[in-house]
Amino acid sequence: MRDWDKLELLFMMQAKFQFRFRFTKVGLDKIASAIMAEGGELWEKGKGKWWSKKTHPREEKVEEMIDILHFFLIGCLELGITPQELLDEYSKKLAENYRRQKRGY
Repeated sequence: MRDWDKLELLFMMQAKFQFRFRFTKVGLDKIASAIMAEGGELWEKGKGKWWSKKTHPREEKVEEMIDILHFFLIGCLELGITPQELLDEYSKKLAENYRRQKRGY
């Protein structure tokens, strides 16, 4: 399976989940808050609480990343973003980020 096919597969899997559980029209405000909440959990497990001696296994960090991806995909589907559009827009933004870094951004 090509990498591109894997991105399309993620979109299809998420769409199937949302259809099955009637999980549509969530609203970008709710999606953003979910991503922020999961980001906070990732921050904490990634040593965000620098004063804490507790460490978290990689698996817990990966789980939080997957939670973020889950809500990101919900947002893509909500906005009608296709895998191709995501790839195109990401490529444009990455090119801009390269330019910014060369300018000392």
